[in-house]
Formats: sequence, structure tokens, C-alpha cells
Amino acid sequence: MTDFIVWQASWDTRIPEIDTHHFAMAKQLNLIVKMLDRPPAANGQHLGLEELLNNYMRLTRQHFSWEEEHMRELGFPDYARHKREHIMLLAELNQLLVDIRRNPSAVDVGTLRALKHWLIAHITLADRAYAEYYHGKQ
Repeated sequence: MTDFIVWQASWDTRIPEIDTHHFAMAKQLNLIVKMLDRPPAANGQHLGLEELLNNYMRLTRQHFSWEEEHMRELGFPDYARHKREHIMLLAELNQLLVDIRRNPSAVDVGTLRALKHWLIAHITLADRAYAEYYHGKQ
């Protein structure tokens, strides 16, 4: 099976930490999709799905924390809007985890497509704008 997210070199920000975080987040989404492509256990659940989603949440929080700290340090003028995007995604991820705990079949490929779209759009628009600012300050 082809990966759900195939990394594109054009997504690189040339900020090593950010690119490493983004790649790890994409890889984690690929693992989640691969799990959903397999038949569920006898109880109808994908064993380990919640753990994979928790790992995605952890990676996302770490990335956002690192990014926000560096944006503040550099005085990035669009920091508040960028942080709002982070807050909105974390709220969506939290709700997804709550939904999964209530109903493990709540995660489907459509949900993951939305996360994929958000991640790619965030990288190519918001993070690209920060990368331009960052490189202009170096």
C-alpha cells in the first residue's frame, strides 16, 4: 500500500527541527491509516489505535510547543493567528480521542483525510510564512 501521506521535498521549511517534527507527524498518520486498513479484532476494535492517536497527539503538542517558543523568541508578527490554528487542531484531536474512547469505530479514513489536509495546509501556508520570516532573521 502506498503511504497515506507521501512526503514532498517542497514541504521542507529548511528549519531542521520543524521538518523533523512534520515528517514524524506524517509518519504517525501513515501508521494510523495502515492500522485502519487491517481487519479489526473480534470485538470490532483496532487494537493499539488509541495508542497511535495518543502518540500523534504527543508529537503534535511537542511540535507546537517548540514552534511557538521559537516564534515568540524571534518576535514573529503573526504569532497569535498561528497559535490559534494550533489551539483549534489540538481541540479537534482531543475531541477525536474522546470519541474513540466512547466508540472505537469513530475514526475512519475521512477523519484522517481531514487531519492530512490540515497538516499539509498548515505546513505549506502557515509554517512556510514562519520559515520565510525565520530565514530573513538569520
